[in-house]
Amino acid sequence: MNSIFKKEGPLYRLLTSLLYYLVAIPILTIICVLFLGFRVRGWDRLREIEDTGAVIACNHIHYLDCAFLAIFAMPRRPVFCTLEQNLQLPVIRYLIKWLGGVPIPQKIGALRRFMDGTSDAASKGKLVVIYPEGELELYCDHLRPFRNGAFQTAVRANVPVLPCYITQEKPRGILGLLKQKPCLVLNVGELMYPQKSEAGESEQGTMVLRAAVRNLRERVYCEMERLADRELPSFGGEPELDNECPEVV
Repeated sequence: MNSIFKKEGPLYRLLTSLLYYLVAIPILTIICVLFLGFRVRGWDRLREIEDTGAVIACNHIHYLDCAFLAIFAMPRRPVFCTLEQNLQLPVIRYLIKWLGGVPIPQKIGALRRFMDGTSDAASKGKLVVIYPEGELELYCDHLRPFRNGAFQTAVRANVPVLPCYITQEKPRGILGLLKQKPCLVLNVGELMYPQKSEAGESEQGTMVLRAAVRNLRERVYCEMERLADRELPSFGGEPELDNECPEVV
């Protein structure tokens, strides 16, 4: 696996695994369920990728939405791609690291190695979580334009993308008496597979790769809009999708 994913010693891996499964996940589950009203629609989708790697794409609207995805993915431990500055935050940086957070570098050369690493991890069976919107916007109520990283990773690794969308829903029952902010529900959609292509190092191969990335990006965007139960907007200033998801060519 690419060197950006540090190879720690066996003792460190054992201790972090114990911390992850016996401390972090149980505590985070209690916090997320009781205080954020967290629940999941679509648990069964995980069975479809139990024998393969995948990229999990999700909207980014809360500090703990990485915990939502970690809980959903149990017992597997995903790799979380996060901004470098998030690993400089007090307290939060330890949580991100324990949950499998890997910083996204800003320098071009390091970023290329990072993309090689995420593709390699996914191709070897890991779940790689990438927020295609890029940055956190607390309680954002709409889907923002996507960056290409998640879809480049999936195309290069030839693995599916699992679209997820966190909806904000009115608290009900006892939660309605205790909470003013909305409950956060993780909605899991249909797997989106990349186009089959023989992209090489030539200029034509690069064009084929870019087309496959764009096609996958737009189909995932459509699926996440469906999960959000919204009409399709124009895609980030690019031509509108005519309210239909593009098919795999």
